[in-house]
Amino acid sequence: MKIHIGGGKLVESETVVAVFDMESATANGGARDFMRAVQRRGAVRELCADLPKSLVMVDETVYVSPSPATGICKRINEARAAGRFARRKGTE
Repeated sequence: MKIHIGGGKLVESETVVAVFDMESATANGGARDFMRAVQRRGAVRELCADLPKSLVMVDETVYVSPSPATGICKRINEARAAGRFARRKGTE
């Protein structure tokens, strides 16, 4: 199921590897090193012109999103739960 991760971008919920709060990620030295490596590979996509609130890793790409990490995580959990329900209902 597709979910909105901000900036008009929709992705398959099953392809989301990780969601990071921007404030926490920028305070962490390991996360900063990771972001530098991803930027060198050219795998960062900006979804906002304003202050970003989260980083969303989808497959090999990291999206810089204006949406809060908590909201994105909630949408992922709802989409995955709906998918499990639909698969279970289809087997009855």
